[in-house]
Amino acid sequence: MGMIIVRGGGDLATGTIYKLHQCGYAVLVLETARPSAIRRRVSFCEAVYDGISTVEGTVCRRTQTKEQCIKAWENREIPLMTDPDGALIYELHPDAVIDAILAKKNLGTKKDMAPLTIALGPGFCAGTDVDYVIETKRGHQLGRVIGQGSALPNSGVPGMIGGYGAQRVIHAPASGTIRVLEDIGREALRIMEEERKGEAEHGDRAGADRNPQETGGGAEIEESVEAGSAESGESVEPAQSSAAGEPGMEENVPPDISRKYSGLAYGSCRAYRFSVCKNTLNTEILEAGGTWIKEEELSDFQWDGKCFAKGEYDKILAEEYNGNIYYIRWGEAFCQKNSGYPSPGTLWPRLVGTCFTAEGEDAVFHKICLEAVNEENVLLFTTDHEEYPVVPLVCDPRKENETCLISETDRDGIVFRLEQEGEQFWLCTGTDRYRAEEK
Repeated sequence: MGMIIVRGGGDLATGTIYKLHQCGYAVLVLETARPSAIRRRVSFCEAVYDGISTVEGTVCRRTQTKEQCIKAWENREIPLMTDPDGALIYELHPDAVIDAILAKKNLGTKKDMAPLTIALGPGFCAGTDVDYVIETKRGHQLGRVIGQGSALPNSGVPGMIGGYGAQRVIHAPASGTIRVLEDIGREALRIMEEERKGEAEHGDRAGADRNPQETGGGAEIEESVEAGSAESGESVEPAQSSAAGEPGMEENVPPDISRKYSGLAYGSCRAYRFSVCKNTLNTEILEAGGTWIKEEELSDFQWDGKCFAKGEYDKILAEEYNGNIYYIRWGEAFCQKNSGYPSPGTLWPRLVGTCFTAEGEDAVFHKICLEAVNEENVLLFTTDHEEYPVVPLVCDPRKENETCLISETDRDGIVFRLEQEGEQFWLCTGTDRYRAEEK
């Protein structure tokens, strides 16, 4: 097996490192001199402080030389070295480089670092910065391999766990040194300011702490830095776990603009996926079978400070109105995205994968298939009609057996209604009836 270098040793990086190690690869971890992992007991970067870090029986050992790295590999261990700039990458010539820093921006990883380069999370453009990007945001797209474009932008809001989002995250109330008061079961934090004018303690689970006996005084932390999370390693949106505080390349498009223009959006007969990479807006459309393909006509638009433009007159604007964002081109809205769609209930998800065949020859469609119910509660139907290849619909919360057009950009929309007789289902639209086929 070849040699792989992973930049970063936080919790998400550790999962990646562990799996590659178990598959037989020689993995080297590159870290900063003072990493700040939130979930430190499941983070190999703790080896920077403790010398070794053991996760699931696998040992990661801090090393100083190439010879020590080789010895660690021979002993079925994972070597770690402090190299925040990645200088060793050009010396060791690995087969692949993985950026798992999770800084939400590129801190210097380049495609020329190895034959294969991969980055986790937002801040990278697949095809430009690296070969592939892995989606790390919770939801239906989690783990998706992106060959062109970017992962979904950082929302700035922690994912919901047990009904809690931002409430479950602890932020440092002041700059200072963190010292461990307890390290059995429950971990306690004490923040000591340089002037020792005040102290703040928190008894909940937290991670950015260090044993003063092991680190020579504890870890320094800045005010407002995320210091803990009330959940055990489930998050895929951790705080910066590696070289997060070091200078790096900033996106050309402001983060709020990137968030506004990125994500899933829906028209009357299309589902769109927008992504902003550097200063370029690209668009993909969903095809039957769940395949996303690049829509050339709606891609390669450049940010001009006010909107995304291609040439002198072709422009795409994202305008917010009543909580929805409408994508406008040539003066007309062609799709929209919403802040939240109603639950599809229990009936529609049971029918995912079902196709419905027309009972009459004069029906608008011959066949309609329910391809999926995505992470936004949108029902994605495909049809054999060339003008309606994909029909995104949402449920009417007042009538669980009905769906209606998601997009307000076309008032002449489609409404699907389910009818049931015993175990047999029919999908109805207008006067047309479509009989459910057996899966």
